[in-house]
Amino acid sequence: MRTFYICESGVKLCEQPEYTLSPDFVSFTLISASLQNIWSNWEKISHSLALEWPTTIKWRTVGYSLEDQKIQEIRLRKDIESTLGANGVIKKNENTKIYSYLNPTDTLENKLKPDEPTQYRNTFLILKKIKPDKYLLWDQLSKDDKAVTSKSVFDFMTIDKETLIARFLESDTHSTLQLIAPAENPNKITSLLENLKIKKIKHTELSQTINNL
Repeated sequence: MRTFYICESGVKLCEQPEYTLSPDFVSFTLISASLQNIWSNWEKISHSLALEWPTTIKWRTVGYSLEDQKIQEIRLRKDIESTLGANGVIKKNENTKIYSYLNPTDTLENKLKPDEPTQYRNTFLILKKIKPDKYLLWDQLSKDDKAVTSKSVFDFMTIDKETLIARFLESDTHSTLQLIAPAENPNKITSLLENLKIKKIKHTELSQTINNL
């Protein structure tokens, strides 16, 4: 099944009209007809990235407060805690009253299931070169816990410019993997994509390419 990609400067989330122009970051967007094919490519890409970015952390925010619905809040927390690994963290932002959590894993093992990160409005994966202080990381991410936006991703990556962000989207017409990287890494990622026979296209060709998948 064919997969294509575009490469754009800055932090650009494909489903959002607003984006953050910055020479410090590059956004790669891969498209294919199915999530299965996107995930298959991600397994190969993450395997290649694992030597330099050995830790992958799933971050998810609930996106809204359940402060006035205590029973639902307790159930939600228990449900999330049951899915977390030994090093997972779930906390409530005392300002917004919104829960969010981190769930670290080994990049090489890629234990995540394809449906886990596709809640793109409030979820993404963080690839790190070293294991971070998970509580400090949670503090950084929870500052923007109402939704994932290009600005929130940009603000977070500005704190640690060696971080990679991966996010997944699934729609009726196609599935998408976005990889947002520091500007000094595009050649490395481009080389990975070329080795996987993923064809580069122009942004102006995107709509027609999706129609032809």
